[in-house]
Amino acid sequence: MSLWGATVITNLMSAIPWIGQDIVEFLWGGFSVNNATLNRFFSLHFVLPFVLAALVLMHLIALHDSAGSGNPNGVGGNIDRIPFAPYYIFKDLVTIFLFIVILSAFVFFMPNILGDSENYVMANPMQTPPAIVPEWYLLPFYAILRSIPNKLLGVIAMFSAILVLLAMPITDLSRSRGIQFRPLSKTSFYIFIGNFLILMQLGAKHVESPFIEFGQLSTVLYFAYFLAFVPFLSLLENTFLEFPKSAEIYYSSNSYSVTTLNSDISSTLLLVSTTDLTSLDSILVEIYSAFVTLCVIILPFVNYITCGTICDWSPQSQMAAASSIMSALMIFSSIKHNIGLLPVAFLYFFIPLMAHEILDFEFNDTPRPWGIYFQDSATPQMEGLTELHDNIMFYLVIILFAVAWILLSVMKTFNHNVSPIAYKYTNHGTLVELIWTITPALILILLAFPSFKLLYLMDEITDPSMAVLAEGHQWYWSYQYPDFLNSDYDFIEFDSYLVPEADLEEGSLRMLEVDNRVIIPELTHVRFIVTAADVIHSFACPSLGIKCDAYPGRLNQMSVLINRQGTFYGQCSEICGILHSSMPIVIESVAIEKFLSWLEQQ
Repeated sequence: MSLWGATVITNLMSAIPWIGQDIVEFLWGGFSVNNATLNRFFSLHFVLPFVLAALVLMHLIALHDSAGSGNPNGVGGNIDRIPFAPYYIFKDLVTIFLFIVILSAFVFFMPNILGDSENYVMANPMQTPPAIVPEWYLLPFYAILRSIPNKLLGVIAMFSAILVLLAMPITDLSRSRGIQFRPLSKTSFYIFIGNFLILMQLGAKHVESPFIEFGQLSTVLYFAYFLAFVPFLSLLENTFLEFPKSAEIYYSSNSYSVTTLNSDISSTLLLVSTTDLTSLDSILVEIYSAFVTLCVIILPFVNYITCGTICDWSPQSQMAAASSIMSALMIFSSIKHNIGLLPVAFLYFFIPLMAHEILDFEFNDTPRPWGIYFQDSATPQMEGLTELHDNIMFYLVIILFAVAWILLSVMKTFNHNVSPIAYKYTNHGTLVELIWTITPALILILLAFPSFKLLYLMDEITDPSMAVLAEGHQWYWSYQYPDFLNSDYDFIEFDSYLVPEADLEEGSLRMLEVDNRVIIPELTHVRFIVTAADVIHSFACPSLGIKCDAYPGRLNQMSVLINRQGTFYGQCSEICGILHSSMPIVIESVAIEKFLSWLEQQ
């Protein structure tokens, strides 16, 4: 899809009359997409971030030197301006953090949900994929492109969908900056967002009826928002602003006296919106509390009855998930109902612990869907890693709730109702600065000592009973047992390849099963000697707590003592090439008698 994406995007230039094909060949560096094209695209993607950084710097200089920033309420003037630091810096950091959290959720838990299955097919310039669609963030513009039958007009419309933003300073005729006090513009903007999402869906559909007609209609609405709705609604709302300035509204009924209203409509809208938001917040908190309670009480047991296990998670994963839900319930309940934190904190630790003890679970030695915790440990070093993680998390949870309580208390005490004006000059507490700077430093120092101790214990090399040589190749592993000889008086050695999906047996794991497993005895000190034949690989198995880089021409070593029988899965954790994900590691720990029997068969 990358090959054909580059081909399609560059071919858009061919719609330019007379010189279009020459521009395409110039971009390609030849008569087709080749190595020259890739070099140019890689260079462009390397240079563009520096160009963007320079533009950001120019923007900040212009913002602070001459232009200045607007007021959040859309009201002009230099009265009661809010300084950029720390208010806007903190606001931007919250947005960036939220974006990183959402992006991390996709990267770590749903990496393929927005991708295309065609991306796993090797590029073939002689065979066009049956359905070419761009990445999800380009789908709306792709829908606009193909909604117009004429190629040149479609390309113009696609680029105009972005350039039309430049018309906003001209078409936005409102006297108030922003849409905070403009309900009609708010409604129009929400309709525009809905239409944009519809275009995204249409961009992923096949070019056929009725998707073509829907795409044309959505394209018209897209451009109509900027060129028709915005100026019309701006003029209409400007007219509404004039009404209360010159007219008097009289209302008389029975014994009521005449009432005069000569206030600005913006203050009225502000009062209404504040009241509505307050009631809306209460309703949302109630709904969220009910929803979380339903999730905590009902859903785990329904999943346990229907699936046999709670979402097929490990015990630690279930404890972490239940703890997260209970923490959210604790925060919202303490805010809304002012209940004490002790009983909810008791439930926070008690319910997951009882679920872990009552229900019977198997060992989790494989990656699980939506797994959010370690795999079950099978070696002393993994037990140490898990214990260190749990101990640190205990104190982190305490710190999290302490900071969250302080933050929520400040938000509840110092809101716009209590203190509607954000003063530019506030008192600076040197003592507070010292406390919240020195305290985290001391905590990090205390956490460093057990970390160093564990690192030292993991690096300790004991006298092994046997050794296994693991060598990484592109893209498979080869193993050798130098302590044992076969019937031909050669070292026992074999290659371990990924089992194709078509050859998997019932119960085997996709992308994790191999044709030849590494067999080692339990309760035996084993030394793994790791190297590579071509590029850098990494030998990693989460349940065993081992991860060792494999360098060509260098031998690295690590010791393992597996304390129970089982099958443990790992993968190369170094990006070693296109089939990096196709060289799994399977280590099977068996009883010594079974291991000796396996040796005889070799």
